[in-house]
Amino acid sequence: MFPHSGLQMKSPQPTSETGIFYVGEVSPGHHQYGGWFHVVGRLIAGPDAKATPSIHYETLEAPLAIGFTNARDLAADAFGGQHLLQV
Repeated sequence: MFPHSGLQMKSPQPTSETGIFYVGEVSPGHHQYGGWFHVVGRLIAGPDAKATPSIHYETLEAPLAIGFTNARDLAADAFGGQHLLQV
């Protein structure tokens, strides 16, 4: 997934998201989806997407946004007790 970063994926399908969901149509022709990946590591700087009353996302290029959290939602058993970064 990130060939030059040294990241290694540990999941049954390492290039696939852990979860994906459809939120709905947010404006004519624009649909909102969500999903997440897990990587070994932890968030050490910047806002945790799930640590605020409303989820915080960083805009990559409107309307695409991404968030990072130390949460372990639906993390695969293969990760064991390792620190995880949920993207």
